[in-house]
Amino acid sequence: MQGRQGDPGEDNHQGARRESVFQRRGHDLIMKMIIQLSEALCGFKKTINTLDDRVLVMTSESGEVTKHGDLKCVYNEGMPIYKAPLEKGSLVIQFLVIFPETQGLPLDKLPRLEALPLLGGK
Repeated sequence: MQGRQGDPGEDNHQGARRESVFQRRGHDLIMKMIIQLSEALCGFKKTINTLDDRVLVMTSESGEVTKHGDLKCVYNEGMPIYKAPLEKGSLVIQFLVIFPETQGLPLDKLPRLEALPLLGGK
């Protein structure tokens, strides 16, 4: 689809961006998902737009801790396997946890944060 004066249409831009999200390794697709520290500690619900125009929902329940670099594997969501039409590789998601800036933590909140059992409190 072409926009005005030969510019690529919006649909092409979305497809190009979506394809650049995934890296292929054999039949598997690899992607990085950025989450905030609060999401890593308290859970999250994120969507993934697949290459075949479906939407997958990735969730982490409240209380389930996701660490920086953790991997989640979604079976049968990768690339099709040759001569096996019902089989696909996996979608492997690597989580990248964004931490607050050095000066981003209010000093008056630190004692409450330090008291949390997950962070070494009692």
